Amino acid sequence: MRVFLGSEKKKYRIVVFSILFIYFISFIVLGRNGFISYVKNQNEVFKYSKVKNQLLVEIENLKTTISNFENDLFYTEQVAREELLCGKPEELVYILK
Repeated sequence: MRVFLGSEKKKYRIVVFSILFIYFISFIVLGRNGFISYVKNQNEVFKYSKVKNQLLVEIENLKTTISNFENDLFYTEQVAREELLCGKPEELVYILK
């Protein structure tokens, strides 16, 4: 067994604490719940919040369209004529391309 002298003991402690410090810092930065993972998760949260906002806008547009179909006969007729190429009886529908 080796006996440490005063200065060797200090060097040994500094080396051990330095290794432990580097290990803990690398664990905090690179670990599973570390800083890099945190930044990646924040980027995903930001991306999904943008998608959520886009979907909410789309939902509002669809609600408006549904309301128009339910309450506005002119709108329903317009959509039927333009998109479904329907017409009134004895009316000719021309398709222009």
